[in-house]
Amino acid sequence: MRKLGLAALAGAAIMGALAAPAAHAGVVTFDDGVVGFFGDGDSFTSGGYTFTQGGGSFGGVADGGTFSIFANAPTGNSTQFYGGFNDSSVTMTRSSGQTHFKLSGLDFGFISAIGGIYNPGDEPGALMVSAHGLDGSTYSLLASFGGADGNGEFGFQSLVGGDLSTWGFVDSVTFSACTFDGAGGCATPFFNLNQFALDNIGAVPEPGSLALAALALGVAGSLRRRSSR
Repeated sequence: MRKLGLAALAGAAIMGALAAPAAHAGVVTFDDGVVGFFGDGDSFTSGGYTFTQGGGSFGGVADGGTFSIFANAPTGNSTQFYGGFNDSSVTMTRSSGQTHFKLSGLDFGFISAIGGIYNPGDEPGALMVSAHGLDGSTYSLLASFGGADGNGEFGFQSLVGGDLSTWGFVDSVTFSACTFDGAGGCATPFFNLNQFALDNIGAVPEPGSLALAALALGVAGSLRRRSSR
């Protein structure tokens, strides 16, 4: 009877895994009521994800008009977005429930210091993205902020697919920036000049079916071991 109970449990888990709904991508837009600035170690929640400030400096969520008080926000965005300042970083994790997710894309841009002068085509640096995978692996990429326009300004651009499409599920993603050093490298920290903007972060939560399938496989393995004895 005990073996039958385990078999029934395994069957229920497998059926649950098959019936569980697929996960759907969400987009973190930073437009859900969070406004303010955050120091090293502070956290805020947006779009079902938690963002923890790091790097010893500060970041914030506001619109371009607010950020323009002390920096040159990237153009092409009339809504709220996240800004990281003075060589800082921010780490993204799930707020509740299952902890794993995939990135599907994001918008990003360079926030230049007031008084900074860039000629058309100048490329200041890159967004740095690193993530911790479920198998202990580390994913990373650099995405150039692109060149300044004819007015010496920088705009938002999109990062979709590419290296992101090869990443598996992760439990955290850290965003920061670096400055091109003219010798093929990208320096960080760099005199508090590494600043970046993020918006419209596409994230796909881990399907609930994966957890149920793992339970089913575990129970099935227990049944096989018991049967062999």
